[in-house]
Amino acid sequence: MRIIFEDKNYLVVEKSPKVPVQSDRSDDIDLQTLALDYMKSKGFEEPYIGLVHRLDRPVGGIVVFAKNPRINAYLSKLLQNRQFDKYYLAVVEGTPEKQTLIHFLKKKASNNTSYVVKDHEAGSKKAILHVEPLKSFEYDNTPLSLVKIKLDTGRHHQIRVQMSYAGYPIWGDTKYNPSFQDKKGWFQIALYASEVQFRSIDGQMMTFSSEPTETPFKELLPSE
Repeated sequence: MRIIFEDKNYLVVEKSPKVPVQSDRSDDIDLQTLALDYMKSKGFEEPYIGLVHRLDRPVGGIVVFAKNPRINAYLSKLLQNRQFDKYYLAVVEGTPEKQTLIHFLKKKASNNTSYVVKDHEAGSKKAILHVEPLKSFEYDNTPLSLVKIKLDTGRHHQIRVQMSYAGYPIWGDTKYNPSFQDKKGWFQIALYASEVQFRSIDGQMMTFSSEPTETPFKELLPSE
């Protein structure tokens, strides 16, 4: 866990891939526990670390924790009102144009996946994201693109589902990229939470950013 920013209200950290944001059935160490242990190491006997938003376990990048219930409630309200902006970097197959994707998604609990359904189908949730292509290149005879994605909504596996459905699956995604679904072993998905932006409870605009430095981005992206 790398600390990006900290004050009396916020703890902003970089989550490593494979680390769950919160405890799960694997019993592996999770990011929230790491944050609590960090606060205890600073002398806080019963620290508060509020989980505001989540990242899929394979995804690395920025996570914002609230350090008291008041800030947790405030940030949760920003999320609900789409005033907590989240940006991601992804390497996808193909060469997408700048576009907005709007779909309706349903979650399938039996295999922990989501899928696109007809508009407004019962039990579905609207999912909106914006795609901005940054560069295109070839890797292992496959046309790839680095894209920046802005989320308007926060649905289960949203980026992975929508990009795959649009014909631009994310490199290394063993759930939604047909090129990787039959592969054995661990493949690190090329998806990274690179930036968050929101207005603090005091009215100050807060922007935090980070860049992926590990595989697969390091392996895939051509050197300048």
